[in-house]
Amino acid sequence: QIQRKTLQAEQDANILAQKKIHELESRVEDLQWQLEEERQQVVQLLGNEKKQQEIVEGLQQKMQRKEVGLQVEKATCQAVNEVASDESNERTRKWIFQQKMGQVETKELSYSSLMGIGGGGGRGGGDASRQSQEFEMVRQKLKNVFSKLKHLANKAACRLSFEKSDDEDLIGIQTDIEEVLLKLQVLSDLYSLEINSDSPSSASLTERLLKQNAELTGFVSRLSEEKNNMRNTVMKLEEELRRYQYTGSCGDSTFRQSLHNGRNVDALIASEKEIWHKEKLSLQQSLKQAEAELAKLKAELRNEAFLRELGSDSENAALKRVYGRYLRAESFRKALIYQKKYLLLLLGGFQECEEATLTLIARMGGQPSYTQLEVITHHSKSFTRFRSAARVLIAISRMKFLVRRWKRVTSYHL
Repeated sequence: QIQRKTLQAEQDANILAQKKIHELESRVEDLQWQLEEERQQVVQLLGNEKKQQEIVEGLQQKMQRKEVGLQVEKATCQAVNEVASDESNERTRKWIFQQKMGQVETKELSYSSLMGIGGGGGRGGGDASRQSQEFEMVRQKLKNVFSKLKHLANKAACRLSFEKSDDEDLIGIQTDIEEVLLKLQVLSDLYSLEINSDSPSSASLTERLLKQNAELTGFVSRLSEEKNNMRNTVMKLEEELRRYQYTGSCGDSTFRQSLHNGRNVDALIASEKEIWHKEKLSLQQSLKQAEAELAKLKAELRNEAFLRELGSDSENAALKRVYGRYLRAESFRKALIYQKKYLLLLLGGFQECEEATLTLIARMGGQPSYTQLEVITHHSKSFTRFRSAARVLIAISRMKFLVRRWKRVTSYHL
């Protein structure tokens, strides 16, 4: 009964250990499945990252194509502006040449009309040099005005946004043109005063000066018209730029999207990279946690196996002790049985010997007797010898079997 209880307890412990092992194996499988899912997510994120990079590269290529188109448009605008500037420069050079020729003619006329007056001639030469300096200043201002207008026209042609400095440049151009007009008016008044003071009778010189003044006023009016035209074109280009920027689906959506992406592509790439980096870190942390949990479960499995081995060793030792006691008791019992049989055999032999002895005594005493020795023994001498030999062989084989079993048990126990 004790052996059955110990065996039942051992079976229950084995069943519980197997259940725990199955549970731990299922948990390990779940963790491995989670690890596989997380790896698949990492691979998917890497694929999405590659796709996003391809999309970004496509957008960059589109932006490059747009930039090439804008550069071509800019080059055409620059060519047109250069042609216009060449024309305006040519007109300016013609006007300056006409002015110089007019100055030379006025000098010759003044020298021919004021022949013999030395002081007046000296003063005329000083006035001519001063007027030439003023004309040079006017030319420089006009050149500055033209360069500024060219810069603004290029910016408008390239569809660039105007800044506060550009508005200030426009105001400065307007003031420079007004100053040029004022200086030209002063010069025309000086010419008229000199002509009236030096040669009041020179009608041809007056007509020439009036003609030059009219040409100058016409040139200034043309400059003002060109300035107004340039301002109108700049305003139109600004309106067109605003329309391109704020139009809806009716406008050029691809161009507008490329502009928007061109402005925000760096920010989008940086934000997406940051998001991917955060997701990668979170997945790595979860992977590390899963690996740590897996290592912990493996350690628990090892500990439980070790404890189970220790428990099984103690249980096996107890079972071995009980089994040894059982074997000893069994051997003692069987030895007692054999001893009992041997004693019974001896007693039987003694009884037969006693009967035989009594029979012999009766014979020797001369008393009649109906018993004989052969009848008392009931067995022949050969049968008794064979039976004794067989019993001895059985006892020897039994002893050998018990010795072998005891040695096997003791060796297994050691």
